[in-house]
Amino acid sequence: MQHKSPFQTWLVLILAIIPLAYLAYLYPSLPDKVPTHYNISGKIDAYDEKTTIWIPVVIFSLMNIGIHFLFKALPKIDPKKSAAQSPSMLAKLSTFLAVFLALIQIAMIQATTGNTTILNKTLVPAIGLLFTLIGNYMFSIKPNYFIGLRLPWTLENEDNWRKTHQYMSKYWVIGGIIIFITGLFTSFLVGIIVLFVVLTIIIILPVRYSYLLFKNQANNHS
Repeated sequence: MQHKSPFQTWLVLILAIIPLAYLAYLYPSLPDKVPTHYNISGKIDAYDEKTTIWIPVVIFSLMNIGIHFLFKALPKIDPKKSAAQSPSMLAKLSTFLAVFLALIQIAMIQATTGNTTILNKTLVPAIGLLFTLIGNYMFSIKPNYFIGLRLPWTLENEDNWRKTHQYMSKYWVIGGIIIFITGLFTSFLVGIIVLFVVLTIIIILPVRYSYLLFKNQANNHS
């Protein structure tokens, strides 16, 4: 059954509008040139006309809305139709992503005033928190073509999918916590390095586990 929640839709719309309203409020007081690029240390290394700040903020807001309605449509467009088995989980994931994108937008807007501290201390911890939340729900994700570790052998074998995502869930939760703590209490550079290292690990290990499980299952049936 498709998840229908007007409250959640309104919540996502509000989260998409808040950054736009905040930028409109600050816009008259912004300098003519605003930061548009940051190096790996989180330092500003490029400036442009302040009108350019609207581009990423508008794109993120549209993404926010688009992701929400995509998740609402998943039960209908998923070829496996298993997305319909977990509508509340999809709704929660959609809300988590909406909050994440709104936080990043607010931090980006604050950075245009020259205050990059909020962006530097928000981006990595927010990504870590998002991984932790997604990992917590990954445990119960049903086989589908849109969310999860979509490999040929996981999509074709429900047991492989279930065991892989149970295995993957704990690594994403632990990895997300490590990223969150590192991003909060270390420099932006250290946080980015840890982010990429942890991300590599929490993707490679489940893929390897899933493939070995697939090979073992294939050998047992041969």
